[in-house]
Amino acid sequence: MKRREIIKMLGLSAVVGSAGLMAACSMNDSKVEENADTLAEKAKEAVVELSERDKKIVNRQELSFYDPEKPTDFELKHTPQIDVLAKDKDGFTEIKISVGQKGIVHPTEENHWIDYIKFWADDKLVGNILYEAGIAGGFAYFKLKLDNVKSLKAEIGCNIHGIWKHTLNL
Repeated sequence: MKRREIIKMLGLSAVVGSAGLMAACSMNDSKVEENADTLAEKAKEAVVELSERDKKIVNRQELSFYDPEKPTDFELKHTPQIDVLAKDKDGFTEIKISVGQKGIVHPTEENHWIDYIKFWADDKLVGNILYEAGIAGGFAYFKLKLDNVKSLKAEIGCNIHGIWKHTLNL
């Protein structure tokens, strides 16, 4: 579950608790106690713990090249590469997304990995893949019909070094 959803649930718990408190003010003592117990149980259900994977995702800042003319190895390591490969007899073109450019590949370790890849054809989301820590590298293949598609965009999330994007104009 995403952090934003958890925050919403916590906010909902606070609202439920506040509403319960206001209602309790108009009840007798036994009803107040009974209502408070019910609200406490509902609040416990609403609080969700982050998974071990999500606890390791510490940066969601969007980043890009400081100087596009002189990208650093760090920047190249985090930039998605989009390769348009062969078109099959049915009109589908194979697209390869890898993380890292110019031979610099992003690591896949237990505490540092590519945790997702999102891929768009023009403004239409084609795929969203989540990766587990230390198990899967930041690579994906898609087969698309590229008729009238003007651009392909890949976005990746590095659990430590944020979100990086690359667009390929066709």
